[in-house]
Amino acid sequence: MYRMLIADKPQVCREILGMGDWSTLGFERILTAHTLSDAIEQAATHQPQVALVGMELEDHMGFELVSQLRELGISTVCCLLTNHPGNHDLRRAMRSGCRDVLRQPPDPLSLREFLEWVVLEELHGTVSSGETAERDPVLGVPYNSLSKLTGKILLAVRTDFREPMSLTAVARDMEMSSKYLGRVFLRETGMRFSQYLTAYRMTEARRLIVNTGEKVSVIASMVGYPQLNNFYTHFRQYFGVSPSIMRAAPGKEETP
Repeated sequence: MYRMLIADKPQVCREILGMGDWSTLGFERILTAHTLSDAIEQAATHQPQVALVGMELEDHMGFELVSQLRELGISTVCCLLTNHPGNHDLRRAMRSGCRDVLRQPPDPLSLREFLEWVVLEELHGTVSSGETAERDPVLGVPYNSLSKLTGKILLAVRTDFREPMSLTAVARDMEMSSKYLGRVFLRETGMRFSQYLTAYRMTEARRLIVNTGEKVSVIASMVGYPQLNNFYTHFRQYFGVSPSIMRAAPGKEETP
C-alpha cells in the first residue's frame, strides 16, 4: 500500500532494513538511495509516502533533498536522521519541510512510532491497536505458545542470524548441553537447529528481496551469507526460484 525511501549511507540503510518487517504498517516497498540525484530519481519515479533522510548524502546535505522534493511538488513526509539531534537541527529540518528528526540510525521503537504517526495522521490509514501474539515467521506459531527454553533459542537466532552461529555456541552462551538443547528444539519445533537457522535466513532474505530494492549481494551478506554462491544455492533449494525471479514476480514464488 505504502512506499518508503531511505536516503542515507549504505550502512545506515542496511541497519534500518534489518530492523523489522515494516509491511505490518502497510509499507509494501522500501527503496534505498545513497546520493542526492539517486534519491530524487527514486522519489520522482515511485512517489514514496515517507522518506528517511540522512544529514549528509555524499557531497550534499539532506536538507537539499527535502527542499527539492517540495519544489518538485512531491508530498513525501520526510524525517531527518542525524547523529546529534538538537534544537539547531530541528529548526533547520522544519524550515526545509521535515516533519520530524530522529537519531541516525534510529532505534526501532522510535522509528515505528514515527511511521505509525505518518500512517494515522498524514495518510489517514489505520494500524492495529489490539494486542496480538507475535508469531515466529518460520514456525507460524505465537512465540508465547513455545517453552521458555525454545523461546530463548529462537531469540538467539533473531538476534545473531547475520553472524556465523551454531547450536554449540548457543548452548555455550546458555551454559547448557548442546545435545539436550537439540533434542528439546527438535521435539517442539519438528526441525533441527541448522534447518531452522537456514529457514529463518531465507525468510528474511525473501522479505528484503520482495520489499526493498537492495542488491542481492548486499541482502546475502545481511542474512548471514558472506559467500554469494552459497546464498544462491540455498535460496533456489528453499524457494525453487532465483532471487531475481522472485523480485520480478513476488506473488509467484514457490514455498517449500
